[in-house]
Amino acid sequence: MVGIQHFENFMVRPGESIAFATTHFTVKPDDTAVNEFLSLKVSADGKVEIRNRFLDASTNKVYRKAEFDCDLSKGVVIHW
Repeated sequence: MVGIQHFENFMVRPGESIAFATTHFTVKPDDTAVNEFLSLKVSADGKVEIRNRFLDASTNKVYRKAEFDCDLSKGVVIHW
C-alpha cells in the first residue's frame, strides 16, 4: 500500500520525537460518511508509530482502528 499525506500540524519534542496529526472527512464505499484521524510519531531512534481512526460522521463512534509500527525509510518516508 502506498499513500501520501500532507501534514499541516506537527509538534517537536527535542531529542525525543516529532508528532504529526491530521483529520479529513471522507466517504466509505457503502456511501457512509466518516471522519478519519491520522497521527504519526517519529522517535529519535527512527521508530515510527502510526495510529488511524475512522469515526462515523453521524454518531462519532469509532468505526475502525488501525495501528502500525515501522522504521523511517523502511515503510515510512518523510519529505520536508
